[in-house]
This record gives sequence, structure tokens and C-alpha cells, in this order.
Amino acid sequence: MAITITRLDPSFAAEARGVDLQNPISASDQAILQAAFDEHGVLLLPGQDIDDD
Repeated sequence: MAITITRLDPSFAAEARGVDLQNPISASDQAILQAAFDEHGVLLLPGQDIDDD
């Protein structure tokens, strides 16, 4: 699935969909996420199943 970045606020914050943090992330996907973070300052990744382990 392709990563989509959606701006959430005119000044900062975006949402990234199409990312599954339970699996390894490719270098190209890492670059997309880094660029989105650099541009928006806050990057939300909804729907992730993350625990303390």
C-alpha cells in the first residue's frame, strides 16, 4: 500500500496512512516519512498496534 500524507492543520501536523510499523519499513518509505515530518513537524500514524514490548 502506498503511503499517503494528509495535512491536518495549515501551520503544522499531518497524518500518514499506508504504514504498518509492525513490519520493516523500506528506505524509500523512511524517506517519505522523514520528509513529511520535516515539512509538518508533527506526524500522526493512526491504526498502529504498538505496545510496551
